[in-house]
Amino acid sequence: MPLLMLSIPNARFLFGWAKPVPFNPRNLKDFRRDPVWIALAGPGSNLCLALTTIAVMRVLAVLAPILPLSMVPLLGSSLDFLIMLAGINFLLMVFNLIPIPPLDGHHVLGYFLPPSGQRMLEQIGPFGIIIVIMIARPVIQIPMDLLYKFLFFAAFYGTELQEIFMG
Repeated sequence: MPLLMLSIPNARFLFGWAKPVPFNPRNLKDFRRDPVWIALAGPGSNLCLALTTIAVMRVLAVLAPILPLSMVPLLGSSLDFLIMLAGINFLLMVFNLIPIPPLDGHHVLGYFLPPSGQRMLEQIGPFGIIIVIMIARPVIQIPMDLLYKFLFFAAFYGTELQEIFMG
């Protein structure tokens, strides 16, 4: 997969092939609904990590005016790292929710489809990653723009760092 990604012009990131989360279907109470909850666990954890990171950035932004000048370079580096961390988690969340196999979003979509739609979704499975590579950038762009606006607003609005990070 990384070699295939290298062949795409202007690819901003490389990704490999993650293994699906193994689970024993006999442990499920509802064979139709519970795989959806399992599929949402990954994007949900990405959302929790991103929101926690934003909370830490907010605390740093509020404390920034009272920090000594010697801490300013460390604060800038820390905020840059945290912005990247939140952005990566938002990206992974949105990417995994694309409703094409093998991504988690297809389990969520499959729950709402009739059996014929589920079969059709599973039939595109062998070609899913190629389809995802072709459509990922335009599909992800709008949600990522909105999530970055939320990130900067939630972390820096009303602080002295608002002008620096929000322009």
